[in-house]
Amino acid sequence: MSARRWVLPLLLVGVLLGGWAGLAMAAPEPPGPPVDEGLPIKVKPTIRIDQIPEISEKDSLFKASLTLTYVWRDRRLAFDRRATGRDAYEYFNEAAKAKIATIWTPKITIANSTEIPRSIGQILIIRDDGTVQITEKLAASLSTNYSFADFPFDRQRLIMRLASTEYSREFVLLRDIDVVPNSKLSIKSWQVLRTTVDVGETASITGRQLSTCFLSVEVKRSSSVAVTQIFMPYIAIIFLPLVCLFNVGPTSPTQLFTSLLALLTLNFKVVLEQPTIVSVSNSVVDAMWMGYCFIGINLMLVFTVMRIRPADAPPMGDLYQEIRGYLKWGVPVGFLTIVLGRVLLAQN
Repeated sequence: MSARRWVLPLLLVGVLLGGWAGLAMAAPEPPGPPVDEGLPIKVKPTIRIDQIPEISEKDSLFKASLTLTYVWRDRRLAFDRRATGRDAYEYFNEAAKAKIATIWTPKITIANSTEIPRSIGQILIIRDDGTVQITEKLAASLSTNYSFADFPFDRQRLIMRLASTEYSREFVLLRDIDVVPNSKLSIKSWQVLRTTVDVGETASITGRQLSTCFLSVEVKRSSSVAVTQIFMPYIAIIFLPLVCLFNVGPTSPTQLFTSLLALLTLNFKVVLEQPTIVSVSNSVVDAMWMGYCFIGINLMLVFTVMRIRPADAPPMGDLYQEIRGYLKWGVPVGFLTIVLGRVLLAQN
């Protein structure tokens, strides 16, 4: 009886061990790097930006879809074209994914992506001389830094960093990088100026130096957006204080306070859409502050020098009249000159 008691547990242990062994045999580890030609392994990337659907300055990121192709040589995958009757093997999507899991790859990805890039499709080509080519369409959300010193006439650089996620530059070296131009690339409210590429090094989280490709897309904000959404409302708000300054009446203080409230509302809207601009000096922030000063000066003038005089008040002297006339023209002309000059400097 004692021997029978141990039969069932032993059988269960044997089944479990056999299952684990079967799983290990079914999913072998991919081979290590191809070191037969020496290190580092040279990888040639080719990049095409297909689309940039969104630029978010509030979150310091942008979204992009791109086609990434990278090529290297692994002589262990070479084959005889005469014996096989072909010079390359091609795999698509799921078949490519399954085959890639069995070979060594440099694990190139977008290093500054805020999440794992979404793969839309893959193509794997293995040529008879051992050259391996992987082409993958990716959609990613990338982090970047924006400068708002010249907002809303600013230029920004959308940077993508490509690097190996597992191998330092001693093992994988990116070189001879190509960028496929895309004449149809367009971004809402932005103008694409140029695309440049460079190679360098970045440090990983563990401190390893990674061979890195820097792809930079330089864009310029559309001036029409700035004019219609910021400066036209701003000019409309400033127009009423000008009218009050030239036609002082009993309702002028109320109209000026209304202009002040409207300018505050416009300022709140701009800051809500671009919260970072309040931390730097730019044409919009300067124009808003000068607008507050202009309306405030108009209020003081309406309550003092420009105030309505009673009918029985003594006539004003010539000097008083000259001062009023000078202020009526000098204040708005000086204000508009300063605002226009600041905007023109930002554009240059």
